[in-house]
Amino acid sequence: MFASPGKRRQPGWFARKLWREGVAPELSALAMVEDGGSLRPQGYALLGRAPSLGSRARGAGVGLLPALRGRGLGRRLLAFAADRAHAAGLDSVEFLAEPERLPWYLGMGFEPDREEWTLLAEATGSAALAAPEAQLELPRGEAPLWTWTPQCWDRTPARQRGALRLELRETQLELRAWFSREGQAILIHRVELDTPPDTPSAVIVAALDALRARWPAPTPLLLYPCPAGSTASAPPWSRALVAANWRVAQRSTVVRIRLVPDRLCALRSY
Repeated sequence: MFASPGKRRQPGWFARKLWREGVAPELSALAMVEDGGSLRPQGYALLGRAPSLGSRARGAGVGLLPALRGRGLGRRLLAFAADRAHAAGLDSVEFLAEPERLPWYLGMGFEPDREEWTLLAEATGSAALAAPEAQLELPRGEAPLWTWTPQCWDRTPARQRGALRLELRETQLELRAWFSREGQAILIHRVELDTPPDTPSAVIVAALDALRARWPAPTPLLLYPCPAGSTASAPPWSRALVAANWRVAQRSTVVRIRLVPDRLCALRSY
């Protein structure tokens, strides 16, 4: 949605979002109105594509100015973008839906795919982090604890991102983390830990406690996208982190719709 008047954003945040999430103009829809000889945006449905997603389009949001909501325009924008994605050879579209928006997407014919958490805790260190290992490339294929879409990392400005290796002496494990500076916070995009799938949750919590100590207190640290511990299929470590004072800062559901004739026709029925 468009930012509310009372919510402050850093200059250029929306352009950065479009670039970072790989929004493709040829897949997206934009509602405009003529005003004094110029065009002003009224709403949007933003879609992008990335090699790691295969034939699936990823949505970056559907938004309308408040005065235009409730008239079916959001559905029309979404249908237009879905038709474009289908014409481009994509077979499905997914969006990230916050709890208050989930019923709207389900009403459009989307189906819930998985739940995700953004976890928040404060750093506990006493000094600034030493120069990060910017050359630590994001791997492709290993099994991390969690990871973001690789293209989102690739499109994060180099001056705002970094990586580090951390040797955990008590367990003889190595932790590797990729992170970016997001305003006053640090966003941890991906964490790898050389552990088998059945590693006790306490080991993972201790590893992330060691990571927290690498930034000065009280720098906010965000972990995203973590599998939601409220689902039966989620790993136990996500629940263990919450028990260890990581807070759920945001809950969201990835929703998906298949671009097949009956679903497309339903979207167009406005």
